[in-house]
Amino acid sequence: MWAVGNDTNILRIGAEGFVERVATAEGPIVEIINCGTHIVCATSHSVLFVDRQSGLVAKEVAFGSDTITTLASSNKGRVVYVGTLRSGLWAVDGESGKVEHFHRGSVPGRIRNLTVDSHGTVWITDTREGITRFAPEKKNYKHFRQQRNTVDYYSDTTSMVIEQADRVWIKMNHVGFGY
Repeated sequence: MWAVGNDTNILRIGAEGFVERVATAEGPIVEIINCGTHIVCATSHSVLFVDRQSGLVAKEVAFGSDTITTLASSNKGRVVYVGTLRSGLWAVDGESGKVEHFHRGSVPGRIRNLTVDSHGTVWITDTREGITRFAPEKKNYKHFRQQRNTVDYYSDTTSMVIEQADRVWIKMNHVGFGY
């Protein structure tokens, strides 16, 4: 089991409850996820790939002054999608280290949360633009806007949960719905 301690320490917890600090990040850890052979941690400005076996940081990808808000991994565990506050959506290949930016004209900029469904589709909530479905292999986007007389996405969309029964369920402050 992996955990975050004191905001900056990456911890490995053994079966006996033994805690081992395996790495210390430059800043507070925003999120930690499983991704293939790595545990992936995001600080506010970089993504760390920690080898699951050795506990060593295998690679680090810096995002400059942009602020990372969330992480999600593909269903195959190789690609990590990174949501940022200013420049939108990025993909980092966990094996090769290749970084790809999905430009703002097509994808939301101020990403709040991401999830990847079992088909590899990336679902994005944004602080301003609602909900976006992105098919990475086709570079195809579909934006979902609110209907009249419903709550505003930008003020009420808070997070997403895992796909269930072939639907992605989106949690909102007042209601929830699926696509």
